[in-house]
Amino acid sequence: MIAHRFKYSCPRSAEEAAAELAQMEGEETAIISGGTWVVPEMSHHLRRPKLVIDLKLAGLAGVSAEADAVVIGPATTYTQLAHSKHTPNFLKKVVAGITGGSQIRNRGTIGGSACYANPASDIPGALVTMKASLHLRAHSSTRIVEAADFFLDANVTLLEPDEILESISIPSTNDENLFSYAKFKTAQGSWPIVTIGCIASEDGVARRVIVGGAGAIPFAVDLDGQESEDEVLQRVHAAMRQPWSDVFATADTRRHIAGVMTQRAVREIAAAKNGEKS
Repeated sequence: MIAHRFKYSCPRSAEEAAAELAQMEGEETAIISGGTWVVPEMSHHLRRPKLVIDLKLAGLAGVSAEADAVVIGPATTYTQLAHSKHTPNFLKKVVAGITGGSQIRNRGTIGGSACYANPASDIPGALVTMKASLHLRAHSSTRIVEAADFFLDANVTLLEPDEILESISIPSTNDENLFSYAKFKTAQGSWPIVTIGCIASEDGVARRVIVGGAGAIPFAVDLDGQESEDEVLQRVHAAMRQPWSDVFATADTRRHIAGVMTQRAVREIAAAKNGEKS
């Protein structure tokens, strides 16, 4: 039960939402589209915002194709992503395995997950894998941030208090490339311990693997395609600069799993290139 009083607003555009944020002058504000994070936190008295801005009528849901990119509204649900013909193939595989039942798939949004920046979420690592750009709007300005720069720490992003996420752009140039996505979970309904994403280069080689869950933020493992499995393991461990521990797994456990899963992703890409089953 939400016990405190707050103002509820349902703006009709991103500009209107940003204007309302600008008027708060530092007062705590919560922005929701699906509300799967914020509402439970308010119910458990973990957050007490003075203003709740609901983006459900702001026209920020949907997937569209432009000349060289796919543009996704932050209020787009996982179900909408799964069913859109414009959703990149890699992202379709990611959202097909989102933790939670139909309630989460129908209410949870890509923008909400990105802005919450939970290390165990699928979305931060997926956005970095796809080289996504995040378009941020304040009342009097806009800016574009690369996904690789957006995530600063566990549950911390570059998003300023007076900004909202207006859209996400994903380059469409690599949608036909080979890819691999996998995650390790201790149970079907649990949060991922580690996620691994890789979109191969045009020559079908796994040159960059993005690891999520093992660190406070997603991190890249750069490869040249000639490494032995032991060398791949070493690259993973060297790239893991912000280890992450929680009640589900220690940093050492995540470090081990990240190495093994990266090796598997490289093997999967190589097998697909050669027309084999991994």
